[in-house]
Amino acid sequence: MEWSALSRAGVPGLALAALGCSGDPRPPGLTTDPIDAAFDDAPVSVGVVRGVIPGRGGPPSGTPPSLTCRRASAILVIDRSGSMRGDTLDGVEKWGALLAALDTALPRIERDVALGLVTFPQPGSRGGAGAPDSVCALRTTLDLEPQLNAASAILSRLRATPPEGATPTAGAVEVAGRWFADHPDRDGERYVVLATDGAPNCNPSLDPSSCICTGAASSCNPSVNPSAPINCLDDDRTLAAIGLVRRQGVLTYVMGLNGAEAFSGVLDAMANAGGRARAATPRFYPANSATDLARELSSITSSIVNCR
Repeated sequence: MEWSALSRAGVPGLALAALGCSGDPRPPGLTTDPIDAAFDDAPVSVGVVRGVIPGRGGPPSGTPPSLTCRRASAILVIDRSGSMRGDTLDGVEKWGALLAALDTALPRIERDVALGLVTFPQPGSRGGAGAPDSVCALRTTLDLEPQLNAASAILSRLRATPPEGATPTAGAVEVAGRWFADHPDRDGERYVVLATDGAPNCNPSLDPSSCICTGAASSCNPSVNPSAPINCLDDDRTLAAIGLVRRQGVLTYVMGLNGAEAFSGVLDAMANAGGRARAATPRFYPANSATDLARELSSITSSIVNCR
């Protein structure tokens, strides 16, 4: 499915997987090699390459091997829907807890990983008479394109846009996917880090009489709510968007904040589709408290750096 087809399926004008790399980069039988042991304590930022054996086509014996880091870029896809004003299990506002976790994690990797941002919905996405779908509005481009040393710019943008609106997850992933498609990089590692506290919705083409409702039953009742379709669960389109991103070589981490428990099966499916699901249950990264959020986000960002 192409990006244009996915966009037509949803809102018009559309705009966190096992820790570490997929598989041990060391060849079988080299787990006790002395040079591997020497590298085990090396800083991640130097781009450790395991399994390099002097004298086997490399530098002369006694000469340090030449190490190179692959480029890495990650687009943060951040849910800023109205429910992010709610609290974590330890009583901290989710939005504030997320920003605090990002403020700790991003500066640690910004020199090694080009970081970009897309938020959903876009700022100003409030409901109103005659314009109920405005709660699902999305930018057609990234809030910030990936660049090194971008932590401060990302946090400034997020602090200036407090939560509001609905949860157009699929459209936000499509925005990130289109950017990656327009900026191919065969030699670099590329990631999406999706943080959300609820189920994806905002697809006006869904039938509220038969869909799974992401809110109270009345919110999907057309006789009560004229914008009922946008409250339907938009799981199929979201999974399709994440799957398409993966097919172009971009892996997605899915982090679920407190409030996503009722739709944990959907977030598990999203994590599996993204190719970076946890080995444990749930498959997505659960962040129900401020402490959980800081720990899981740190795990994700450390994993991205390790994969360089």
